[in-house]
Amino acid sequence: DDSAYVAQRLEVLPDGNGDLTVQTFVGRYELGEEPAVKYWEYEFPFDPNDLTELLRNTMMGHTFAADRQGNMFMAELTSEEYLVQGFRPTGELFIEITADAEQVQKTPEEMEEEEVYVESYLESMGASGVVIDYHPDPLRNTISEVETDGERVWVRRGTVLEPVFDVYDYSGELLFIAEVPDADTDAPFWDFNIDEQGVTAFSMNPELFQQVYVLELP
Repeated sequence: DDSAYVAQRLEVLPDGNGDLTVQTFVGRYELGEEPAVKYWEYEFPFDPNDLTELLRNTMMGHTFAADRQGNMFMAELTSEEYLVQGFRPTGELFIEITADAEQVQKTPEEMEEEEVYVESYLESMGASGVVIDYHPDPLRNTISEVETDGERVWVRRGTVLEPVFDVYDYSGELLFIAEVPDADTDAPFWDFNIDEQGVTAFSMNPELFQQVYVLELP
């Protein structure tokens, strides 16, 4: 709304003792380089030999989406709890969506594919200053993605490989469950975009070539 956007920022800064500290946060930007609101922030020591901790605490730590009224919904990417928090543009927490979620072990094939994907992605981005050695969590995340269409919150389950969304209204009531039947084998890597215009998806790790999928609700 009002040309604002929500983004995650990561900085590695000296802490005054000769060590480095990682500062990361999810914030709302309106004008200028500083966020108008910080919804979440975290600080921890930088260890160039522990890429896994760096990723899980930063770019692979949360999923979030905002609607065109400025409401923002965020979930931690974790195997331990199912929790989505909704914030107003001012940063006020107005809703928490929770559900029971079982813990599901990843298969050896999933572990290997995730490790290869993450390490290859970082190498292609020219990652420097860290040892590229990533170790996946042996458990699947309870939530893998959060989207919003301006009226509903779409929460993709991380415990299943096929795309399955729990769809809630803005009061936290579960409205329906949406599934994508006959999804391709690379569906665990699908990245969705859901807004008032509809639903699209693409694979971040396609088996053969890149495709964009346009989906409709029956």
